Amino acid sequence: MRQTPLFTRHITSALKVINLKGVARAVEYVGHRAEHKAIREGVSICDASHLGEVEIEGSDALNFADHILTNDIAKLPVGKAAYTMMCRENGHIIDDLICYRVAEQRLLLVINVPMIREDLAWIHTHAAGRNVTVRNLSTDLAIIAVQGPLAMESMQRMSKADVYAIDYFGCVETEIATDDMVVPCLLTRTGYTGEIGYEIIVDRDLATRVWDALLIYGRPLGMIPHGVAARESTRTEAGYLLNGNDMDGKTYPEEAGVKWTVRMDKPFVGRDAIAAMNEKGYPRKLVGIAIDGSRTVRYGAPIFADGARVGTITSGPVGPALLGRPVSIGMGFVETIFAIPGSNADIEVEVNGQRLKARVVKMPFSNLNPRAPAKTKTLSPFDLLYTRDHLWLKEITPGNWMVGITDPGQREFGELIDLALPDVGVPIASGDGLLRLDAYRGAATLLSPVSGRIVARNEQALSDPFRVNQYPYIAGGLLTIESDGADPDLLTFADYRAEIRELWRYETWSQTKRTT
Repeated sequence: MRQTPLFTRHITSALKVINLKGVARAVEYVGHRAEHKAIREGVSICDASHLGEVEIEGSDALNFADHILTNDIAKLPVGKAAYTMMCRENGHIIDDLICYRVAEQRLLLVINVPMIREDLAWIHTHAAGRNVTVRNLSTDLAIIAVQGPLAMESMQRMSKADVYAIDYFGCVETEIATDDMVVPCLLTRTGYTGEIGYEIIVDRDLATRVWDALLIYGRPLGMIPHGVAARESTRTEAGYLLNGNDMDGKTYPEEAGVKWTVRMDKPFVGRDAIAAMNEKGYPRKLVGIAIDGSRTVRYGAPIFADGARVGTITSGPVGPALLGRPVSIGMGFVETIFAIPGSNADIEVEVNGQRLKARVVKMPFSNLNPRAPAKTKTLSPFDLLYTRDHLWLKEITPGNWMVGITDPGQREFGELIDLALPDVGVPIASGDGLLRLDAYRGAATLLSPVSGRIVARNEQALSDPFRVNQYPYIAGGLLTIESDGADPDLLTFADYRAEIRELWRYETWSQTKRTT
């Protein structure tokens, strides 16, 4: 059984770890329902390091990938990705995967865990004679998925890149900050839950640092890890396929509902066979299945129509407790004649020997939008300047400074209970008390690093101080100062982090007195 780089985190914090397709995987951490809800309403992280990574580099990389993949890879811009199929000559799917164009002549394919050896063999066979280098990076890299409506805000407080500028199915090579180091990574905006999502693809030896930092930085936003159970329920609800369940070595793309990933106006391996099947027609289609009530449909359950068996469930179970509505859902193949949502066929699913009335429905099962914008705009900590007493500043126009409290500062003080800011129009001198906070560890007054006049303040933070903990680098800050022209003495991001590391050394903090 293979272990991911985060195995030690799973065995110490997960409720259950299992052998899933040859890899040790966490099933749950705090419970399936809570993890599903965190993905749908907040933010959650998942270890996706079981996936394989194959790098294709060289002057023929794009043309080669275009030849072995069904989607239009040759036109893929740098910094974009495509969901695509890799098919055999007979048109059957080998694997579904995501192809990232990381650089002009460098691609990264993220492939499914059971297919790593088969995919690699297929790629190497077709790479013969081409000017490409194929590297298996599956044991070198780790992937951590960040999923949920608050994924953007969670990522931005750690990321150097502007995550709001990364389009859906975009990617960028950047850096993310943990408490003790800056980690290079490939940051992608894809996902497997139907929500706003990012994947951090990082050197396997740095994975635990990133995982730990995500849980610390994301805690004010309610971030928790999720395991296989919530991954399965959310991806099924989103209508996303699982290789080995919703497709196998005898499945055509159109049967599985992914015809849109196949560009028939270009040559690729398997095109002729797919064209022939398009003319002939397909005997079965993958559909969404719903039944009323709490009974769940499971993999392998037979589907009947008008008394005869017409198909098989391939994905489930997702029941009312997770969906928040009185229905259970799954996916399955049925004969094409019964694949029309809302048809009048007498559809039934056999559950524990009992046939339950069911219906074919459209997918996705819920109104999900992974392209949705963030609810709250925040700033990258890499772009800010700092004071030693945990204020951050950003000059938005010459002489106008946004000011806020840093993330490390908030962890130093504890969760905010009360916050006081000066009124708009009040003059302020450098070294004067600028804002007063009351937090778990006590009250503190933070001093202004600049002289001038208050021209704006964050009224929402005054009414809800915990919002400052949730969004430390919120665009606009806590207040804005129009300075008198003198440049403040501030620390760079790197210098501030060095100060924090020194402050948090055991030899330093063990000498201080408790304040509570």
